[in-house]
Amino acid sequence: MLRAVATGILSSLALLAVAQVQQLGTSVFRIEARVNLLANQFALEAEPNQQGSLLRNVQITWEKFDIVVAYELPRTEGEQYYEVILEASLDGEKLPMHPDDQWGDVGRVVNEGGTMKQIIWTGLLDRYKQLDGNLSIQLRVGFWGKPSLPFGVDCDNLPVFTSKQKLPHYIIAGIGAGALGASFIVGNEAQDIYDNQYLAESFEQAAEPFYQQANDKRHQELILRYAGIGLLSLDAAWYIYRSIRHSQRLKTFEEFCGDSVVQINPYYKSWQSSGGSQLGLQLTYRF
Repeated sequence: MLRAVATGILSSLALLAVAQVQQLGTSVFRIEARVNLLANQFALEAEPNQQGSLLRNVQITWEKFDIVVAYELPRTEGEQYYEVILEASLDGEKLPMHPDDQWGDVGRVVNEGGTMKQIIWTGLLDRYKQLDGNLSIQLRVGFWGKPSLPFGVDCDNLPVFTSKQKLPHYIIAGIGAGALGASFIVGNEAQDIYDNQYLAESFEQAAEPFYQQANDKRHQELILRYAGIGLLSLDAAWYIYRSIRHSQRLKTFEEFCGDSVVQINPYYKSWQSSGGSQLGLQLTYRF
């Protein structure tokens, strides 16, 4: 029983986690350089190594005893952001880096404008007077945000299909029904002209205008009828599609984003007749 309860808890927590901010991607940029701080020497020794495609146009330069790291990132939207970390090691040993020595776009970074980002690693003379050897610089980036859900579902907005959204369907259906009703009226008028005016005339020349009038109305009837049927059919298909999609979006929202609460309580039950008892945990999942 405990195993079943634990499985249920993990499954429920997994569903809840989808609606939370998660790490969606990573990227790492590494480069090696030969440095001699006292001699004011800094020279890149090898081609950079990069994993992941988030970081773009990374440039590392030496400016007046400071190391400047410039880079670009894709734009962020909504609650998305980057975690940017700059690390370094000298001859294989990690260098302690004080947060105050890193200026600029480091830590949590939001990129809404798409501009070049920059980190200035300063204070080298104060902290590393014997900085001489092979320097390895590593720029790590994590991309955080809410994962994309099927059907464009956003956990911050409950999917709705309101009367206002249905109004175009009602209008189109009304127009289609009106056209269909008008076709029957025009058809009756055409039949009335044919029966009571065209057939009532004895001379063909006198009856010809009534025949032409009835024929024109018959064409109008067909146009109105097919237009009405077409509008009603398209509107019904569109409405059914939107209704099905709304049901799918609502089901996805309830599955991944619903305001659910998981509660775990002790469970104990005994049977006086047999003298047996059952001990475990009770999982309550409130939707």
